[in-house]
Amino acid sequence: FLGIPCNVEPAFHPVADRRACYLAIAAMRQGLDWSRLSYALLRAVWVEERNIADHETLAAIATENGMDGKALLAATEDEAVKAEYQANTDEAMAIGVFGAPAYVFDGELFWGQDRLQMLEWRLTQKLGPPAAPAPNG
Repeated sequence: FLGIPCNVEPAFHPVADRRACYLAIAAMRQGLDWSRLSYALLRAVWVEERNIADHETLAAIATENGMDGKALLAATEDEAVKAEYQANTDEAMAIGVFGAPAYVFDGELFWGQDRLQMLEWRLTQKLGPPAAPAPNG
């Protein structure tokens, strides 16, 4: 439907992904493009059959996305990164998140990528229709 390739039975799933989460948090804390990294990590699992539990693979993915993979992997040992991961987990549990992806808007939980249209509907109800794009020129 979205035109995105996906292997519904990837070789490395389920996977121990905590270090990959730490990697994204470390990238965010350093002002790097963590959303690009996050996408690359998901693509590694669901398209490329890569094991994101493997530290060398994580460093390689970061490097492939314009980051210093070894330095970023080393930053995953930082206690502040681990604390932020735990705080994020605690917050998610407190609001009822039970899987990913999950989105919370105005106290309402939307779970699953297939619920994005429902979230868009709720946003439109609350905020009005999206603004028209600015004309070129």
